[in-house]
Amino acid sequence: GRTSTTRTQSIEKKFKKRCEEQAVNGHLTVLKGDVAKVVNRKALLADLIVLNLEHPPEDSLSARITSGMLDIIRRSGRSVLATPHTVAPLNRIMLAYVDSPTSREALFLSAYFAGRWGASLGVVSVCASPEKAHRIQAPVRSYLKKRQLVASFYQPDGYVSEGILKTATDFNADLLVIGGFNRPPMVEVVLDMTLDQLLRTTTIPILVCQ
Repeated sequence: GRTSTTRTQSIEKKFKKRCEEQAVNGHLTVLKGDVAKVVNRKALLADLIVLNLEHPPEDSLSARITSGMLDIIRRSGRSVLATPHTVAPLNRIMLAYVDSPTSREALFLSAYFAGRWGASLGVVSVCASPEKAHRIQAPVRSYLKKRQLVASFYQPDGYVSEGILKTATDFNADLLVIGGFNRPPMVEVVLDMTLDQLLRTTTIPILVCQ
């Protein structure tokens, strides 16, 4: 209808204006349908998905199962940049690291960003003991040393999501980089609430790596 057409034209106008302001070539396609399904289908042609954090996963099991954002992160097969309404230069990057394949991918990207942009890099691991966190971070230290990159390392205790966000805040991070899901979808839904807790409470963009 006319309202839908007017809204589409407004979105197109804003998109074009912002691309021109940043001297970026962009193409906008407006589609209808279930958001998660459409994004997952289009993600086959993309390297990165950028999502607005206006509607993060709610704090309940049923909401986690039906969350469109978590569905995209689980099923798209692409890294996802989830961002609140903030714009800042990426001068300080915090890597939340555990021993997992997607966390190692997060390490590779964080190291690339630090080397490419000259950004300061922090690494945080929340474990049952500082000794375990040090062991988990040992491969990170080795990897960064080989690439002549310097990082600050942190081993807070307590709840994982709270420890990560507090450390990122104390570090003045502009971006939090974290690995995505590593287990079957339903196991993640029931057992691992760290990522959706971060998505609900973050004030800075989160790059979820796959």
